[in-house]
Amino acid sequence: MIDVRTAIAGLYLWLLFGFLSSMVSCDIKRMMTNNVYVRHIVGIISFFLLFTVIETENQLDILSVWMKTIYIYFTFLLMTKSKWYFSIPVFLLLIIDQSLKFQIKFEEKRKNKALTVRYENIRDTLYNFIIALIVIGFLHYTARQYSEYGSNFSLVKLILYHNCKN
Repeated sequence: MIDVRTAIAGLYLWLLFGFLSSMVSCDIKRMMTNNVYVRHIVGIISFFLLFTVIETENQLDILSVWMKTIYIYFTFLLMTKSKWYFSIPVFLLLIIDQSLKFQIKFEEKRKNKALTVRYENIRDTLYNFIIALIVIGFLHYTARQYSEYGSNFSLVKLILYHNCKN
């Protein structure tokens, strides 16, 4: 089953590889730069490909994988719409979570059920904190944007578009 935490951690890895995007053809770069919908379609497809590579032991049918992909992409969009003091803790919690995931696999090989259960419980708690920070960060950012733009505020633009002030 696709795990949100693994997917978001994989995304950060993917973003780091994004520095290689200068190698993409100029036509594709232009489409992604000039058309927000193409950018999001490429993002969703990238997530899908990432999941099919990372989660090779997936027990889901293809429709469920696509639905989970869209859910995780939406979660990612919410995560990108928050201030650094929400994003950085999410990133750090993801690092801790993925470290525990690795340790759980190690403990399973050692057949240490007690530690496996303990680490899984910690991961469940971390997952709740991660989702809470993403939602609270997004709501905080949305409130800031609404107070700044007032009647010109658009939730669709907030979610789909990306502009940074200098």
